Amino acid sequence: MAAGLVDEDGDEVHLTLQPALTEPELTALRAEYPVPLPAELVDLLSVTRGVDGLLDLDFTGAAHSVEPAELMPAGLPVAADGFGNFWLLDLTPDTTDVAPVFFLGHDPAVLLYQAPDLATFVDEALRKFEPPHASLVDDVHDDRLQHVWQRRPGAIAQVDALSSTDVALRDFAQTLDDAWTLVDLRQRQVGTGIAWGRYGPRTRLARHGWERIFAYAPHQEPRRSWRRLGRRERL
Repeated sequence: MAAGLVDEDGDEVHLTLQPALTEPELTALRAEYPVPLPAELVDLLSVTRGVDGLLDLDFTGAAHSVEPAELMPAGLPVAADGFGNFWLLDLTPDTTDVAPVFFLGHDPAVLLYQAPDLATFVDEALRKFEPPHASLVDDVHDDRLQHVWQRRPGAIAQVDALSSTDVALRDFAQTLDDAWTLVDLRQRQVGTGIAWGRYGPRTRLARHGWERIFAYAPHQEPRRSWRRLGRRERL
């Protein structure tokens, strides 16, 4: 692995590559996802399945327990900070070459764009151990999450999205009611994202198919009909 890496205290950092995936293991991994694995990921797995000493990097996702199905139907977790926050590849039918990396935080509960591909993400992670130790991974993890949580940039009310000239945005809004807020992450910059836990752990979430257009709304208790209530009381 890269030589000459040091932490901010000047202590040497040692990273170790894990073994590559075998063909049977790669076949099994492919079967876990409803879309193809990006070529970049497959090439990387032919060299190593992860890196010890760097953000718990595991390119198979096996070491990370997180299921953001409502936000990422085929999200593949590749890194973690050890405190319940993860970095995931957002796999879609279109990510056949590379897939973007997103940061999924839980406190605050945000999903932020991190990098356009795995190579960029790993390069930025390594910058943490190269003077002057300035890394976009740290920027997203430590700073930009608060900006999205507190200010919610790019948030679009459902009623406003209904009149959008963007067909996909308008079509998505038509499937929702006025309790929802939309966030369009098709065009994005590092650190932009969605406050997916805006209304607490029961926040409702939605995504417009495989498009990176997301939405959130307060929890809504299911309506109870008087007919069903009366039947239950008689029982």
